[in-house]
Amino acid sequence: MRTLYVLSHDLRVRNNEILSELSKKDDRTYLAFLKDSKMERLGGAGYWWVKNSLNNIKNKLGLDNIVLLTF
Repeated sequence: MRTLYVLSHDLRVRNNEILSELSKKDDRTYLAFLKDSKMERLGGAGYWWVKNSLNNIKNKLGLDNIVLLTF
């Protein structure tokens, strides 16, 4: 089975029920991160936090990559 999970604002690794369930499954998981216009207002620290959060999620789930989508 394949699973597509779309991330937008909730990038928590802990206490994220969906990510916890995905990490337990042997399914092929694909993650897409939606970068919207609100993120343009983030400063350098905000971008750093987003990048590190996405890397933490990727490492926890053992993924090769997360697709970034801009709208």
